Amino acid sequence: MICVRIRYHEDSVTHIDVTGHSGYEDSGKDIVCAGISALTIALINGMTEVLHYQEKDILEEHSAGVTRIDVPLLEKEEDVKKRNGLNVLLQTYLLNIRLIEDTYGDFVKVVEVKDKRTID
Repeated sequence: MICVRIRYHEDSVTHIDVTGHSGYEDSGKDIVCAGISALTIALINGMTEVLHYQEKDILEEHSAGVTRIDVPLLEKEEDVKKRNGLNVLLQTYLLNIRLIEDTYGDFVKVVEVKDKRTID
């Protein structure tokens, strides 16, 4: 099963951890894995190519069966445009991940938890 763990600080997403394998089908034929992977890579590409985050600043781990994303908390007033863009990317990602879970719940689990992260 793929687990997508979304961690929040207040109402902001702080981390996204995608772990596991769906087991829906053999490797190369697994549409559940392909869907989750495509959405996750699209989120990372949006953060790096559109919002210009450095990959090293947002990607904690990326290996077979594990992707860990550290989502920056933007608090400065000058970050409003970037924060709005990031929120659109995240909400689009979450909407689609939840839709996959609704359809393939035996193979994907979305877990949302509150984070104790403090803002420096």
